[in-house]
Amino acid sequence: MGASIVLAAPFLWVNRWVSLAAGVLVIIAGNVVGKLVVTYPWLIWLGVKQAGVYMVDYYPILPWYGIALLGDFCRVHLLPGGRPPFYAA
Repeated sequence: MGASIVLAAPFLWVNRWVSLAAGVLVIIAGNVVGKLVVTYPWLIWLGVKQAGVYMVDYYPILPWYGIALLGDFCRVHLLPGGRPPFYAA
């Protein structure tokens, strides 16, 4: 989840609607990829499940990257000026 927030940083400088579209697409991709089951471990960081392996302490990059992008979109549209009221600049 932390990596998702760091990877969402470049979207701070693009159009907010791009953040919304990318976030929705990444969440949909995460749901599709999350249903895949493979025998090799190379893609588990994306959310692909490995047959016979169950991880209880793991959060895949998809769909959490999409959640971070949606958070960036909401930040701009829900907060005045895109910053919290207690922000000191």
